[in-house]
Amino acid sequence: MEGLLLSMMACFSADVVSILQKKRKSVAAYQVTAKAQRAEDFPKVFTAVALHVTVHSPDAQPADVERAIELARTKYCSALIMFERSGCVITITYELRS
Repeated sequence: MEGLLLSMMACFSADVVSILQKKRKSVAAYQVTAKAQRAEDFPKVFTAVALHVTVHSPDAQPADVERAIELARTKYCSALIMFERSGCVITITYELRS
């Protein structure tokens, strides 16, 4: 289960960074952390995941990061979309540092 969560985080992160770079924004560092909840009974599927993204960029604006997250979440990250379509509630927060 941890492998599935890590794979989703990697997919999502690659998409966010790629989208920012396509917007010609520098990404000096990037970090994503997750807190996940699983069902109490078998099968113990993920029921909720909270992602927190930290982007270090000298030139990105909050709107750039928000748009990259939204595109990754709704269009590009198949793994995250699969989690959501299976009923897992995903929340995403972010922090932008220069």
